Amino acid sequence: GKGRAWAAGRGLRAVVRGKCGQPPRLGAVAGAERDESSREIAAALAGAFAEDGADVRLVVDGADVVAPAGVAAERISGIAKETLDGLTPQVAGAVTVVAARSALGSADALRAAVAADRVLLAVHHEDRGRAAVAAADTLRAGGAELRGVVVV
Repeated sequence: GKGRAWAAGRGLRAVVRGKCGQPPRLGAVAGAERDESSREIAAALAGAFAEDGADVRLVVDGADVVAPAGVAAERISGIAKETLDGLTPQVAGAVTVVAARSALGSADALRAAVAADRVLLAVHHEDRGRAAVAAADTLRAGGAELRGVVVV
């Protein structure tokens, strides 16, 4: 549920920052099969970065999302390369988090993941494990910097 997603966002903040301790300029949360999981985790992660005082933008592919406090949210339809180029913030300390559709069924999700500095894979607990493994393999093969898998 949403409560677990918000807690996961706070916990994943350190995972996404990595050893350098800096937030990504462009982070992506790709879903394995279900779109809802990636949106929930992306919103939670964006909220966690906003709690740190970062200027945060949440971009959701194909659906509306309720943005946490301090986060500017927008909906786009498809994530073309030109769109991604415009999502990467030029201001130091600013973060854009993209919630992408299924990594297995969407070229846009893969494009966003490869363009992002860091990627999380969101997996709904009812999805098959095989789909999650296939999505992770697809992201890695595409060159995405996969930082972790989140089960919601």
